[in-house]
Amino acid sequence: MSLIGHQEARRTVCSALSRGALAHALLVTGEAGIGKRAFAEWVVRASWCEAASDRIPCDECPSCRKVLSANHPDLHLVARDPDHEHGSRHEVTVNQIRLGVIPALGLRPLEASGHAVIIDNADEMNEEAQNALLKTLEEPPRGSRLLLTTSREDVLLDTIRSRCQTLRLSPLEDADVKQLCAARGMVVDELLLALARGRPGRLHELSLFDVPALCVAFDGVLSGRLAATAFGRACSEELDRARERLDELTQQAEDTTSAGGPEIDDTRLRRTLLDVLRTHLRDLVLLRSGASSSACLTPAPADPEQLPEAEPLLAADAVLMEAAEDLRRHIPPQVAWSGLGLGLATIGVGVRTGSRP
Repeated sequence: MSLIGHQEARRTVCSALSRGALAHALLVTGEAGIGKRAFAEWVVRASWCEAASDRIPCDECPSCRKVLSANHPDLHLVARDPDHEHGSRHEVTVNQIRLGVIPALGLRPLEASGHAVIIDNADEMNEEAQNALLKTLEEPPRGSRLLLTTSREDVLLDTIRSRCQTLRLSPLEDADVKQLCAARGMVVDELLLALARGRPGRLHELSLFDVPALCVAFDGVLSGRLAATAFGRACSEELDRARERLDELTQQAEDTTSAGGPEIDDTRLRRTLLDVLRTHLRDLVLLRSGASSSACLTPAPADPEQLPEAEPLLAADAVLMEAAEDLRRHIPPQVAWSGLGLGLATIGVGVRTGSRP
């Protein structure tokens, strides 16, 4: 399937390829779910296409088809992977780089003019892995190209960023997201479309959740109608249901790409759940500041007067950030969700027991 959106970045790549001036190392940046890996794969197809017109890949030739199915022998995909011989579910390891990427680039390419390596979510490389990649970034084998994708550019070492040409991707227009969803057989929910904010990958992840139910639970713990422990259970149960929905979609499709994007694991699901809660919190702050519900991306609470004032709501953002940090530090999810519920309940209780106008 042809890439949709990111026209300006594609024009930059096509122009550079036509002049033989595309950098050997590209850092593709942009928000999570914006399509960075799909763009990186498009760059590889544009580089290797056997029937490209104006450097635009045909997506029909054997080379393009092999890249699209991730079966090209000269394309190497690297990501956090617990099932990989040298992988981990927490990070991209140094052995994935040292024993996987570097030796592969030293071999003669089988079909293409060189090797291509896509390191998806390169910010998940640990520091040792990043340092192991430096020499290859600086002096890659002839014809090789390395593409690193990230939504957290600041996490990468300065020495990594300085050796790459940066391509920044912007959110897609809603019309492009709808076109992409139609091509994948997805039904577009207008609420989720607004919440995705031009990020097709995030739209797919959001579709696995009951977003209104999450917002109701969030409102409930802040207002005291829902206990902190019950809120933690609600988050865990919603994640379980999301996994079940994802399994159903995966069984119906030939692979996770045709189901809507790159493989989705628990880490991505947890980040999406937290993203929903943070967006809803932002909406509550807007409502408390006098904004209309039309400015909100998530469902407005049934009774906004039962919620804390704007200032304590801002403090709730720190609680959500702490939960995100807990998950990044691999604290068990059940503990993170319970701590999140307790932190939000404490904010709510503190406000309700104080003086209010």
